Amino acid sequence: MSKPLKAVVIGGTGAVGREVVGQLLNSAKYGSVVTVGRRGTEVPASYSSQAGYDGSKLKQVVVDMDKLEEQARDAFAGADSVFCCLGTTRGVAGSADQFRKVDRDYVAATSQAAKSAGTPFFALVSAQGARPNVWASDFKPLHGLLYMKTKGQAEELVKGQRFPCTAILRPGMLERGDLARGMEKLFSKLVTSVSVAKVASVMIKEAENFHERHTAAAASGEPIVSVFEMGDIQNPRDGRQLVVIAAGPRPEPPMRNFQSSNSSNGVPYSSTSSVASSTTVAVPLATPVAAPVTPVSYRVTWWQAMRFNGVPERVNGRLAMMAFLYIARREMETGLTVIQQAQQIPQDWSTWPFIALCLLFVYAAFPPALVGAKEEDFGIFRVAAEKTNGRAAMLGLAVLAALEWHSGFCFF
Repeated sequence: MSKPLKAVVIGGTGAVGREVVGQLLNSAKYGSVVTVGRRGTEVPASYSSQAGYDGSKLKQVVVDMDKLEEQARDAFAGADSVFCCLGTTRGVAGSADQFRKVDRDYVAATSQAAKSAGTPFFALVSAQGARPNVWASDFKPLHGLLYMKTKGQAEELVKGQRFPCTAILRPGMLERGDLARGMEKLFSKLVTSVSVAKVASVMIKEAENFHERHTAAAASGEPIVSVFEMGDIQNPRDGRQLVVIAAGPRPEPPMRNFQSSNSSNGVPYSSTSSVASSTTVAVPLATPVAAPVTPVSYRVTWWQAMRFNGVPERVNGRLAMMAFLYIARREMETGLTVIQQAQQIPQDWSTWPFIALCLLFVYAAFPPALVGAKEEDFGIFRVAAEKTNGRAAMLGLAVLAALEWHSGFCFF
């Protein structure tokens, strides 16, 4: 990497985008930083006061995002790295369609503009749990599913461009500093989170590593896709990255005719930008990329999911914890033992909502297991603790029923 690099930042007004711009202006490896968006970017004061800061490198281009490819063509010309930090909320966007437009359609247009300009490196800020094929609905209470689906679709559209190197970051809860709202500050203390500055630094470091060490590997023609999950962002491995190697040639997707859909289940891009299966391996940055490898499926069969210490125990444990609390409350209200409460279920309509909730929990536990989802800790919630509590609740229910059957009296 001999000459200064040129970077283009899309979404530079957001929490992550501002950090990317600030860090690039302090990087000696980048000689030009161009922001493209609906308005200019305000660089955080913490960066402008640093010794290596050079504000003269910054050029801001204001465009109509609906005409991004046309109006930002000159801005993308000669770019070595493009950092896409686009993202909004449904509340800010105003509707599900507008949310998809920003988080999917604008990302697609950005990747098309970068591809047309011959940009070798493209970085995208996605989200933890992004999955293009998850079932979703425009129904607002189910927006979490739409969010994961839209982010996953955006990832596939970017990968479909086959840049020499693509970096996809999937952070969870973000620590947004002075941009954080009250509830965000609260939840960032309760669950695992990562600072927006850390996300930005991982993106830029990956770009610099590519330009320094992977130029020869990229010339082989096989694209590199690096996927950074939450743990990889929090604790990046020194000198290593996650590399996804394509399983075979894929057709170039016609991105220009991308259409929004009112239904998040009928995805227009699926027929034009299908991405071949891939597998993830860890290799040193200096190691040349190996030949395409056989794709690996993480899906499991029904019988595998039903193994000992699998879904059944998890479901039974969760149901036991819920049932123990429910039964204890009902005993205090009605004076009925566990067995007496069970005998009255057919006639007692008040218990049916609880039973429906239990069935919903059972149903929700199976889809993640069947697609091979990994059990992970989430903030104060620990996988091992849930199993221990579930086993204790199952044993507790059995002991409670036995004691009450033997004595004939309620325990609570």
